[in-house]
Amino acid sequence: MSDAAGQEPSMEEILASIRKVIAEDDEEGTEAEEEIAEAEPKPVFEEDDTLELTEEFEPDLAEEIALVDEVLNDEGLVSAVTTEAGASAFAQLAGANDSNLMLGRADRTLESLVREVMRPLLSSWLEANLPNVVERLVQAEIQKMSDKIER
Repeated sequence: MSDAAGQEPSMEEILASIRKVIAEDDEEGTEAEEEIAEAEPKPVFEEDDTLELTEEFEPDLAEEIALVDEVLNDEGLVSAVTTEAGASAFAQLAGANDSNLMLGRADRTLESLVREVMRPLLSSWLEANLPNVVERLVQAEIQKMSDKIER
C-alpha cells in the first residue's frame, strides 16, 4: 500500500497543477483580448456613399392636387336621402335645445334625449335598409353552404 501512496500526487501538487492551467488560460485570454483591441474596426460605409441633405426636397404636388380635385368633385360618400336624414336629426337636436330642456333633472337624462331623437331615425333607416341587408347576408350564408357542399 505504500507503493500506491507514493504514486498518487499530493494535494499541493494537484492545486499547483490547477493553478498552472488557470494561469495559462488567463495568459491566452489576455493575448486574445489584446489582439481584438489592436484590430481596427472596418468602416460600415464608404465615405463616397454619404448622402448630404443640402437641398430641400420638393415633391411633385400635381398628382396630389389632381387626387384632391377628383375627391372634391365626387358626389360624396352619402346619398341625398342620408344627408337629409342627418340634417333632420340635427334640426331635431337644435329644436330640443330651443325647448329649454333641463338635462340635469333626474327624470330627463342625455341618454333618454338621445334615445328619443334617434328612435325615428333608426326606424326609418331600418325600414329603408333592413331588407337589403338581410337579403345580402342570407345570400352570403347560402353561398358558403353551397361551397361546402360542392367540396
